[in-house]
Amino acid sequence: MMSTLEKVVVECARNMRSILTTTGPLTNEKTAEINKCFKTCMRQIERKCLQIVYDNARWDDGLILPVTKRAERKQTILAVDDSAYTLSALERVLIEHYNILKAHSGETAIKMARDYLPDLILLDILMSGMTGIDACKKLKSEPETKDIPIIFTSSLAEPQYQEHGFQVGASDYITKPYSKLVLLHRIDNVLNGWHGVARGER
Repeated sequence: MMSTLEKVVVECARNMRSILTTTGPLTNEKTAEINKCFKTCMRQIERKCLQIVYDNARWDDGLILPVTKRAERKQTILAVDDSAYTLSALERVLIEHYNILKAHSGETAIKMARDYLPDLILLDILMSGMTGIDACKKLKSEPETKDIPIIFTSSLAEPQYQEHGFQVGASDYITKPYSKLVLLHRIDNVLNGWHGVARGER
């Protein structure tokens, strides 16, 4: 059975081969597509390698990187909300624990998720333009972003909205307003659960 890392490498190679074997001359557009695919592949492989190192590191052989210090590598969270005030508040709460990226729309979030491959996305539902639900569907449909866990944040507290959020692929759903402690706890739960699943696949 292939390891998770091997699956990532095979998928990257398949994507690159499909681009390279398309007919037609090597245009500027095709070159840009090749470069983009290469960069995405390298980010995915680097991310998986780092995860494996942090998951399996020990004091053995003079490697001073114990498992208990895995959190020293700050994980990256992409916060998405069309309210500048909410994004600033999220940044103040999370910046001590995580690297923070901010997006003001669903469209921008999708582009930033592709470019940066964050460890988790905090996604508001009620936004002007593309809604959080539509952004989630798009992210879950693309190979490079489908495995990024998403937590919805919304003032819609009714059960049907929460159920819909889980149906489109969210890992959790937090209703506004929420406390700092609850937010950090739910984020930690999703990140730990997500990495735990990844470790089990290897």
